[in-house]
Amino acid sequence: VAALDLEGGKEMWTGFFSSAHVATGWKPLLNIDVTHTVFYKAHISLVQFMCEVLNEKSGHYCRSNSKENYWDNLSCNTRNIRGGSRYDCGYINSLSCSRHLNNRYRSYSYNNYIGGALSPEKLHKDFSLSSHELKIFGDAVKGIKVRISHRAGIIRVYRVNSLQLPADQLWFQGKDEDGNERRMTVADYFNERYSKLKYPKLPCVHVGPTTRNIYFPLEVCMLDTPQKYSKKLNEKQTSTIIRAAAVDAISREKRIASLCEQAGFQYDPFLREFGLQINPKMFETVARILTPPRILFGENNCKTDPVVTPKDGAWSMDNQQLYLPASCHSYSMIAIVNPREQNHLQAFCQALTQKANQMGMEFPNWPDLVKYGRTKEDVVILFNEIATEYKQTGTTCDLVIVVLPAKNADLYMTVKECGDMIHGIMSQCVLMKNITRPSPAMCCNMILKMNMKLGGINSRIVADSITQKYLIDVPTLIVGIDVTHPTQHEERQNIPSVAAIVANLDLYPQSYGANIKIQRKCRESVVYLLDAVRERLVSFYKTTRQKPNRIIVYRDGVSEGQFSEVLREEMQGIRTACLMLSSDYRPPITYIVVQKRHHARMFCKYTRDAVGKAKNIPPGTVVDTGIVSPEGFDFYLCSHFGIQGTSRPARYHVLWDDSKFTSDELQSITFSMCHAYGRCARSVSIPAPVYYADLVATRARCHLKRKMGVYESDIISDAASLISSSLSSLISAGRITSIRHITDDDDLSDVESIKDGRAQSVMSNSDTALQEYVTVSEKFKGRMYFV
Repeated sequence: VAALDLEGGKEMWTGFFSSAHVATGWKPLLNIDVTHTVFYKAHISLVQFMCEVLNEKSGHYCRSNSKENYWDNLSCNTRNIRGGSRYDCGYINSLSCSRHLNNRYRSYSYNNYIGGALSPEKLHKDFSLSSHELKIFGDAVKGIKVRISHRAGIIRVYRVNSLQLPADQLWFQGKDEDGNERRMTVADYFNERYSKLKYPKLPCVHVGPTTRNIYFPLEVCMLDTPQKYSKKLNEKQTSTIIRAAAVDAISREKRIASLCEQAGFQYDPFLREFGLQINPKMFETVARILTPPRILFGENNCKTDPVVTPKDGAWSMDNQQLYLPASCHSYSMIAIVNPREQNHLQAFCQALTQKANQMGMEFPNWPDLVKYGRTKEDVVILFNEIATEYKQTGTTCDLVIVVLPAKNADLYMTVKECGDMIHGIMSQCVLMKNITRPSPAMCCNMILKMNMKLGGINSRIVADSITQKYLIDVPTLIVGIDVTHPTQHEERQNIPSVAAIVANLDLYPQSYGANIKIQRKCRESVVYLLDAVRERLVSFYKTTRQKPNRIIVYRDGVSEGQFSEVLREEMQGIRTACLMLSSDYRPPITYIVVQKRHHARMFCKYTRDAVGKAKNIPPGTVVDTGIVSPEGFDFYLCSHFGIQGTSRPARYHVLWDDSKFTSDELQSITFSMCHAYGRCARSVSIPAPVYYADLVATRARCHLKRKMGVYESDIISDAASLISSSLSSLISAGRITSIRHITDDDDLSDVESIKDGRAQSVMSNSDTALQEYVTVSEKFKGRMYFV
């Protein structure tokens, strides 16, 4: 399959994944699947790579060939533009631009600007980079392997450390052709020894050991053989990959069969040496379709049955009322939009209020305050103004709706930081494109989120015999745990890992509270689980006036190699949290690991059994034989309807089970919990507590990165250097705790040696400092601010 160009010097390759497993009956199976990976483009010059990076970052590229750069803070008015395409817009015959300099605007006029995408052919010999462009390109090129080929017959490979001065400004002590030592520039050296440089004003790269001064001009460097891209992709690139990778089930099945044939396993000498053969046909197994739980809404006056049965993993919200509607007595609005688009806000507010009232939610006709801004700095100022005005009048703001011009992670997290951490006001973002034509479906989705944030419950599951017996009749705490780790790029900036612990507050598990814990980067087991679980137990008791008589834990993101360690340490924390509340409090615990990052795909043998345009397996499909572990308790469950691409079922590993559930019971409970996700009228791919834990951890990690100054812009602020020393001490000290470590010989059901009050988790000073960065307002305790 041909590589897919992603711009910015990157491309997506399609290949196949393979791994061997032992399944039911100890049969060896080979798991093969299509996979997609992003690589840097190979064998292109660094000049070409620089052009592609700058084109990607700048959008409509417009700059001068003159010696002076006017890249930063340009606002341009163009006319007489030939072409019009982003990538081929010809020449701009006339351009006027203004640049903000020393808080004053100075005007310039230039002719013969080159428009369109940058390319080596368009670069003038005096082309140079501005400080802003150097920052962009420097971040992109750092760590890449390059091949030096200016010396005939000699190829050397180096890793780029950084960008340096332009070739005609970088001086060193060298020797001329006669062997005499003299000071010369890199450009002079190449002009005399090899050939004249085309772009002497472009920066050089510092390569090799950081202690040695090895510099090369960009034009003599080429990207080495394919290198995997591990940094964050932008939104456009991500959507391009999703579109390319999301093929229907039938097409994916054919691709896998084709890849298996191309792999030529039948000719593999290693397999033939051992007398092994691989059957190219897909393994056939038996699946069951679980009955979905019914969904209960609030009583309504439209003679509509408040009990709905999902069909194909979805249910209608038409004429339905919220099960427990919240009340919004007052709200304000911040609009980060062009003033010309402000006339859409009134129609949007009317549509939102009308839909809220239809769904049984009390909602004002018009916001108390409407504030307009244009930047993320304005968001901070306007939040402060809103909070101040409500304080002066002695009233409370229940909600702030923020209208954003487009998807922007930095702007979005500025809103959430102001709401979650500074002012303790619930916030709800909406894009301007959705306001121009506020559809009932869009308003309904917003109300579902706002109702949960304000303390309401959208719907609840109608208990069948199993859920009634195990979740309702016996008070049950359902816990979702997720840990997010820093990316490879973030690791270099000492970003720690973030753990989220979410658990229900009610008997019908629909309302949830959350805890966030900071811990050493890339550590999977939750270090400070004890305090979080204890708080979840106490919150459940305060809400229901009952102690949980059963605990079910859904744990996300654990690989099979980590099962033993994570189970020991986290079960210890949960057990100890219970014992600290009461010395005889020992509720049965079921600990389940949920895996989504696997390559098992399932296809219907007969097309008539498939559902949707993508021809996926139906929601509720469960497989617990044939391809599962021969000695463990695990199963695959596809709980959602595959709208786009091929459905990927979740795999559930039951690592501990004091309640002695049968497979049918645990599968039914799990499938029901996949219908408890309140943000949409659909079943989701994993149980709601796990989904919420992922939302909490992602939100906390964004808050942490902003506080440390390493958010999406990848710019490190002084905050990172201020805490780097404390982080280093944390890393060297490791996990700090006074809880006794459980060994392989310990029985997790017997913790007599842990006495009430003796076991407690201790946070290091560095962890405590970082914990403040992700601690939300006290007003949000027990509230679902994260939905």
